[in-house]
Amino acid sequence: MARTGALDESPPERQRDPDKRVYGLARSYLLGREGITQELLDRYVRPSPGVQKPAALAAIYERLLISAQSAQSMPNVIGGSIGGMEKLSAILFDFDPAAVAQRYPRSEEGCKQLFNDIREQLAPRGKLNYNPRSLWRRFCGTVTSGSAFLAEFPDAQAFYAWAEPFDLDEDRRIEVATRIARQVDGIGFALVCDFLKEVGFTNFSKPDVHIKVIFSQLGLSRSKDDVEVFRAVGRVARSVGVTAYEVDRLFWLVGSGDLFFVERRLANSRAEFVEFARNALAM
Repeated sequence: MARTGALDESPPERQRDPDKRVYGLARSYLLGREGITQELLDRYVRPSPGVQKPAALAAIYERLLISAQSAQSMPNVIGGSIGGMEKLSAILFDFDPAAVAQRYPRSEEGCKQLFNDIREQLAPRGKLNYNPRSLWRRFCGTVTSGSAFLAEFPDAQAFYAWAEPFDLDEDRRIEVATRIARQVDGIGFALVCDFLKEVGFTNFSKPDVHIKVIFSQLGLSRSKDDVEVFRAVGRVARSVGVTAYEVDRLFWLVGSGDLFFVERRLANSRAEFVEFARNALAM
């Protein structure tokens, strides 16, 4: 698993108490919902101790593409229209980045060829737009540039050997996420962080819209800026003594209200929690 970030500095004393209190309020808020027990909540938000990083470069590439298409309406336009992201394996050589890079080079021609092959072989549902601003063009750019990036590594272990030295403090984590975002088209800082979080780097968090609103409105971050919120999540994790992954998952549940693991959805969950926390903090 990812390193524990031993070089990270401890949060300032004045910040530890607010961090711990808001984190505790987030757990209390969710545990107050019907059907959610502490054991069930822990099972969802904490990475399983036995989970390993993907052993194959193909699995890392697939995860990169899953994270890339998780933004805005892309899950419906891309994955949903073809019956699931796994269907792309038929086009992408079982997600072999070297084979994909050879077949679909990082160029406009490569993107167009990929789009045409997906259209002909997978027959996506819905209206198919391909222009410089379309979601399909953006995704095809991610597929081709992502394969070019990962094809530089002979195997998964080589990728981890490159990435792990960055997982020591927030500055270096930001550096590696920024580097990847520059090399892979159509995937910004937040989505790269999601990718790294989901391939075993549990010191990473995704500065999701829900987390950005909650953290800024409750004073845990000074703004909604992605990097600012990323740093704030890491600080809260260190204040509480958990991983950034756990803070990410907890506050995403609170903000989205999507309690899918108990088949429930809370309306206006984000605003309700902010009001709940503000009242509790004022007491």
